[in-house]
Amino acid sequence: GRLTQTFYTQEFSQKVQMTDMRMRPSADGVFPGRTYRFYSGNDTVYPFSYGLSYSRYQVEWATRPPERIDSRVIMRALSRSPGSVSAVSEVVLTMKLRITNHGPLAGSETVVVVACPPGAGTRGRPRKELVAFDKVRLFAGQSAVLSLGMKAHSFALAEKVNDGGKDRGMAWSTVRGSWTIEVNGVAVAETEVF
Repeated sequence: GRLTQTFYTQEFSQKVQMTDMRMRPSADGVFPGRTYRFYSGNDTVYPFSYGLSYSRYQVEWATRPPERIDSRVIMRALSRSPGSVSAVSEVVLTMKLRITNHGPLAGSETVVVVACPPGAGTRGRPRKELVAFDKVRLFAGQSAVLSLGMKAHSFALAEKVNDGGKDRGMAWSTVRGSWTIEVNGVAVAETEVF
């Protein structure tokens, strides 16, 4: 299995008050942020999605994500999803991954896909975002191909809507530029949203 949270060092818990619920790091660098999405430090005890296994797995691309995707496709899919419910938006990008068990024992491997937006970790943008995951059980020496999809919301960020100086709440906005797609921290691809 893999961890669903980040375990911080003792220094983090001494530095950050338990009642401080900010997620994003402060501009002055005093507050390092919280969660795998925003934490800017490198000193975690166990990072998000860390896991151990009795076997050894290799993850590689069977079919890489496309190098480019049209932002109009993403915007159309966002407009068809009900309200702000990102879990039900349409899949706009599909990738295939080959997972091989190179260890001596049968076991399960959880595949975690994160996307890093252009300008990750700056201007309030997350450093990365979980966009897909799956689990596969493999015998020793066995391989499997997983097909994973990224939904329209994977390429959008919630941003403030400002109408003539008046705050109109939040809305999803497609972010153009180069997105980095990471799988278990090893298989990396770039997809340009234009």
